[in-house]
Amino acid sequence: MGAQLYVDVKRRKDDSVFVQLGKNLFGLRKWDINALRPAIEKEEAKERSTARVDAYRRSIVGDPINVEGLVYGPLNENGVIFLFSKIQDKLPEPISIEAIQPAFPDAKGRRKTEKGWVDIWIEFEYKSSHYKQHKHPLNECDVIVCWENDWKDCPLEVIELRSVLRQLNLSR
Repeated sequence: MGAQLYVDVKRRKDDSVFVQLGKNLFGLRKWDINALRPAIEKEEAKERSTARVDAYRRSIVGDPINVEGLVYGPLNENGVIFLFSKIQDKLPEPISIEAIQPAFPDAKGRRKTEKGWVDIWIEFEYKSSHYKQHKHPLNECDVIVCWENDWKDCPLEVIELRSVLRQLNLSR
């Protein structure tokens, strides 16, 4: 019935005896719409609330890692950045982050060497191959930090956080 009313309103426009009052909500054109407005707004608010609750109930997470307050492994680049921030000082060669930026490369950092702190450019990716897929230039970045290193023979240094957690015995 709702589909037929919808088609009638769309086809006949102002000549239809029906009006669409909201999602799946129709009335007669001769009704006083202003008198129905509170009921319409209440129904629309209920639909928005239900949709929001349903969206919050769904949850997709990575494998459990329980590292530094992070319960699950990352599923995207933002998760990689967050995890890296939690464990950067535990890396075999710690990296200090000086700046994060929205453009390529994602971060500027420094790494301790025998000669002092050397600056490095870092690109965060969920998978190392995403660097290639995004067509980032090889000569403008020093390190790819990722969750999964799936780029065989990558010409850049890759820090795979999944492996780092295993090496450091941080993942439970």
